[in-house]
Amino acid sequence: MDLIQAIVSGVLMGFIYALVAAGLSFIYGVMGLINFAHGALLMLSMYSAFWINTYSGLKPLAAVPLTASLMFLVGMGLYRGLIRRMLDAPFLMQAVLTFGVSVFLVNLALFMWRADFRTVYDTGLSGRVELLGAYIGMPQLVSSLVCLLAFGALYYLVNRTSLGRIIQAVSEDKQAAKLMGINTDKVFTLGWGIGLAVVGVAGTMVASFFPIFPDVGTRFVLFSFVAVTIGGFGSLTGALLGGIAIGLIENLAGVYILPAFKAAVVYLVFVIVLLVRPQGFFGTY
Repeated sequence: MDLIQAIVSGVLMGFIYALVAAGLSFIYGVMGLINFAHGALLMLSMYSAFWINTYSGLKPLAAVPLTASLMFLVGMGLYRGLIRRMLDAPFLMQAVLTFGVSVFLVNLALFMWRADFRTVYDTGLSGRVELLGAYIGMPQLVSSLVCLLAFGALYYLVNRTSLGRIIQAVSEDKQAAKLMGINTDKVFTLGWGIGLAVVGVAGTMVASFFPIFPDVGTRFVLFSFVAVTIGGFGSLTGALLGGIAIGLIENLAGVYILPAFKAAVVYLVFVIVLLVRPQGFFGTY
């Protein structure tokens, strides 16, 4: 029973990690930049869900389109206001820039909302269901399924639409895409918007069952970094499988080793993958 519970819980949690990782991997795939502010932006979307619920009564599930739209605008604004100015800068400077954005956002949250833990009490989701012999809380189940649907939508956009083909063209060769008349700056702007809209969906749904505080994004984004590393940067398939793998490893380690060591086991896997296959199992970078 413990094994089934760990597997089902791990897979469902893996869908959430996968969506966060997909946003990270998508931005890297489009423009080759690792967004170290990803966790802080996840935190921002969780606070957005909380305040929307507090002042309007809108449940997290219903607030997903609004939060995703807000984060889409934040992503485009962040690119146009900051990232765009550092496109040709060395990798280290780009990394420091996004890390600085992360520090700024976390401290801004501390200043505005303090370090208090906040919870969305009226989620509209309650109780638990039995799934394959395991008991899963409704907020976790619905959040995982919404994240999986959002991941499917992102995958469809990238692989089955003309916009997706344009994004892939820019991702493979920016200069060639420019010669073909593609406005790469517009694609990058859209890429940041889409990448953060995805984070908006994940953050809103995580807020329905996880406490919200300024540093909450760190845990999720670190696991998502591991998921992307396992799957391979730039690969959406890799992000999905990497996210599920992390969810399973975390839950199985919690059951069969010790709950206190489950994060350590995840990072041990991260180190092993880096040593054995640094480009990940589906990555090309």
